[in-house]
Amino acid sequence: MFITPTIAAAHLRLVGNDVGADITLKAEAAEQAAISYLDRAVYEDQAQLDAAIALVPAALAAAKAAYAAADDAATLIADTDLCLIEKTYAFDTYLKAKFAAARIRRGLVINSAIQSAMLLILGDLWENREDTAVGVSVTPVPNGARCLLDAYRHYGA
Repeated sequence: MFITPTIAAAHLRLVGNDVGADITLKAEAAEQAAISYLDRAVYEDQAQLDAAIALVPAALAAAKAAYAAADDAATLIADTDLCLIEKTYAFDTYLKAKFAAARIRRGLVINSAIQSAMLLILGDLWENREDTAVGVSVTPVPNGARCLLDAYRHYGA
């Protein structure tokens, strides 16, 4: 977790025992939102990133072997529609493994811009805890988190 309860409480300017499960949940959601937007894996330090990258070839080999076995098993299904469904599922599973490997390979170590963006998202989640605002004039604000993350976002296939 990149946003500790202490960091979250300080950012949200909370006092006393206001730090609880709700803040932890929102901090995790803020981290997930930022990482998802980046389309890259994010790590605490270079050693963690290097260790994750080192595991990629074995993970891809296992995914490829699982795909080949599932595809072979699907070929044995007599019903053409069911065979195609199973082959498609096997391919989709393999494709997800390839995408996950790519996210790891283009991973990066967290920096102050990414952590600041996570905190901005956390602040928004904390201040706007409901989907709707009743009786309040809502004015959109510039999305500072997006501006901070855009420099590190992966674009493309």
